[in-house]
Amino acid sequence: MNQLDLIGWLSILYFFLLGVSIITLLLNLKFFIRLDQFPQAEHWPGVSILVPARNEEHSIRACVQSLLIQDYPDYEVIVLDDESSDQTGNILTQIGEQFQHLKIIKGKPLPKGWMGKNWACHQLSEEAKGELILFTDADTIHHPRMLKDSVSALTAQNADLLTLIPYEKMGTWGEKIFLPYMFLSALVFFPIGIAHRLKNPLLCFSIGQFMFFKRSSYLQIGGHGQIKGIIMEDLTLGRSIKRAGLRWRMVDGGLRVQCRMYHSFSETWKGLSRFLYLGYNNSILQLLVVWVWTSFVFLGPLIALGLKTGGVIHEISYSVIGLALFMDLAIWAIAYWRLRIPIILSLFFPITFLLNLIATFFSVYLTVTRRTTWKGRSLIKTEV
Repeated sequence: MNQLDLIGWLSILYFFLLGVSIITLLLNLKFFIRLDQFPQAEHWPGVSILVPARNEEHSIRACVQSLLIQDYPDYEVIVLDDESSDQTGNILTQIGEQFQHLKIIKGKPLPKGWMGKNWACHQLSEEAKGELILFTDADTIHHPRMLKDSVSALTAQNADLLTLIPYEKMGTWGEKIFLPYMFLSALVFFPIGIAHRLKNPLLCFSIGQFMFFKRSSYLQIGGHGQIKGIIMEDLTLGRSIKRAGLRWRMVDGGLRVQCRMYHSFSETWKGLSRFLYLGYNNSILQLLVVWVWTSFVFLGPLIALGLKTGGVIHEISYSVIGLALFMDLAIWAIAYWRLRIPIILSLFFPITFLLNLIATFFSVYLTVTRRTTWKGRSLIKTEV
């Protein structure tokens, strides 16, 4: 095969993969429904809101107080202090003196074979009284109508598990450049409408910051007790729901739930690199397929531009390369607009993509060498 033929086939492959990505994004603009757009439920069942908290002194007050002022007739808030070594416990005690309907429990020591968050959530689930149970993280803040809208969405879709993508607050440039790709990839490469219709458990994208279950469905799949050694509990629980033939749904929660996962480039790097590989079922093959595809789409035009400018290739014009770069930028800009991320940040998409690519392969290294840690605890290499 001569160079002309190779360039031709690579161009065809590029525009095919780009076209699939664009179609997925456009369809997701329709199927990624906002949490507040569902018809209001006629019945308000009891809800247990469960919050595991370990060393969350900087965020726990705003989170819990936002949950305690929900516009909902029948709910409880239970927070588990998971052996925190900072001021988390004292802050919870202060809030409890102000809000009598807050229940605080002390976490028991972590048993062998359990991941810390799974153990905390398991203990919380045993205290829950509600017909519905919501697991949410301590770094989230909730609009007063969050609970009513969530119950309405779960009811309208007859879902057994409702998860959502929150609005991600980003303060430092490290967060703004690094973090958005995780959410963009859900819109550009994950077909939400198809995933809702097919029972294949691999077609699942669940967010641990918001996991809203029918209690009966949560118990049916064995709850956190069945995944005690799994690091990515959110993804695994979502897949378990689908594997059991139950209904999983994902919605846009950006107007009702906000979160700030990290507060610096360093925190973002450590946080993402601990789990990115696990999202591919610890499968190098799955990881390579996804990253070859995405690298082809987002780095291909830049590589072609460099080769063209360096005189290595002549068979492709600057106008074609420019069109490809414009389409890449348009994908990022549209996705950022939909996710309420400043569109100007899409100009940095090559840097954002490369950072996530490097972090993913660093995650492989950490997982294989069993060096992954989080909040002072070692994370065991496990299957998802």
